[in-house]
Amino acid sequence: MTAPRRTVRSSDVREILNYFGKCPLCGYPARASTYTARFDDGTTEEHIIATCGLPCGWNGPAAATTMTGNESPLTAKPKPLPPNQAQLTTRPERESS
Repeated sequence: MTAPRRTVRSSDVREILNYFGKCPLCGYPARASTYTARFDDGTTEEHIIATCGLPCGWNGPAAATTMTGNESPLTAKPKPLPPNQAQLTTRPERESS
């Protein structure tokens, strides 16, 4: 029995800015992105794909190797921004001469 076909309804790609993995072929630093696909049956799939920074041609699945924490970029929640604070102060009134 084959699984029913699913159709991708939306997808997005987010670069992992704090990724510090290396290319397994040449050892040069790699970059990585999270690929997310949402299907018509309500399911979602996420994959991390790394690419060599040199033109050796390698790319493939990768683990989330980051240096800024142990939390995976797939599960990290954005931190709330601090409340708005006034950046400008009022100018004191000049005395007229």
